[in-house]
Amino acid sequence: MRDAKRFELKVKSNQLTKAKDTWESFAPAQFQEMDDTRKLSRPGYEPQHGGLDISIADDKGIQLRTGPAVKRSVGYEEITIDTEYRRQKERREAEDAARTSSFMFSHFHSGGSIAQSALSYRTLRQAQPFEDKISIQREAYSVVFMSNNEVLIQPVTNKPATFESEAIARDYMHRWSAEPENQSTIRKNGGVQVIPKCEAVV
Repeated sequence: MRDAKRFELKVKSNQLTKAKDTWESFAPAQFQEMDDTRKLSRPGYEPQHGGLDISIADDKGIQLRTGPAVKRSVGYEEITIDTEYRRQKERREAEDAARTSSFMFSHFHSGGSIAQSALSYRTLRQAQPFEDKISIQREAYSVVFMSNNEVLIQPVTNKPATFESEAIARDYMHRWSAEPENQSTIRKNGGVQVIPKCEAVV
């Protein structure tokens, strides 16, 4: 396997299909040739494809199926017993008991040693008192032309060459640059490079 440089994992089955790629953290220096300067400037680990999520193959996108439905006429008798008052009374008593027990538990628990622990929920709420949070998406990287930072369009999919990690973007850039038919485009635009998506021109 020493002469192998690139592997692709595909599903060859009539009953199974690829749902999506799974992501794992890998050290890019173990899979790409880099000098010492580039190793120091690049992140130690980057998210890359680590496998596949497999699901049932179905052109209509339906994951679960049942057999054909059979229509039958069924006769039945319905008897209604009005026990609403009894259920409401039992429900109110249960709710009152739950409120009382919850209040007493919170009352005795709030001053106990377990609430003073650094691992307690109370300590966590003191450090993070707000429910609202800001979620940050993973930074994407694009392959662009050096002359104008315009994103390269992939010839097969006709989509922008934007990827979830810098390692995948650089891998695509090297493979695209190695194609003979792309040499004139590279010379015309001064070459290609990988930059964060936020800096690219769409």
